[in-house]
Amino acid sequence: MDHILFWNARGAGSEKFRSAVHDLVKMNNVDILFICEPRIQFMGAKKCLLSLGFTDFEVREAAGFSGGIWLLWNKNKVTVEFVDSTFQSISVKVSWLGSSPWLLSGIYASPCNTARGTLWSYLDSLAARIGLPWLLLGDFNELLSFADKIGGSNHYRFGGMQDWVCRNGLIDMGYQGADFT
Repeated sequence: MDHILFWNARGAGSEKFRSAVHDLVKMNNVDILFICEPRIQFMGAKKCLLSLGFTDFEVREAAGFSGGIWLLWNKNKVTVEFVDSTFQSISVKVSWLGSSPWLLSGIYASPCNTARGTLWSYLDSLAARIGLPWLLLGDFNELLSFADKIGGSNHYRFGGMQDWVCRNGLIDMGYQGADFT
């Protein structure tokens, strides 16, 4: 597998973003890029992002400054086939030359508990419908354990995600880097 990057940019319109995304993509040889919470429309960053070598994209625009998720890839390096999307996710079949296809979902779950609650049943139906190995990545705006948060109130960040993870036998692959970023 080559390199996939998911970034909660919290704003993709600045020169700082353009410089950082350029460095991240080039230094890590990124083939598939998800950006969430861009706080601008895709057209405002399209030229910059396509100049990094991405040839294709799938976009779910934000409602104002809230939400939004962009997926970019280079069709000369990876085969990506659109499967489905909601305002909280984009799902695609992915395969590199000589590999079997698998499902990739980029998630930017709503900070609103009620809206986020619809995501879990949607993902259940997607899993049942597709039946491929599956990698989910993103900002779920919810905690799986108390260890995932430092300080403040914990009760409001536990919703349906814990049950969904258990029900579907998901495995947290972990991460590299600083905690709580």
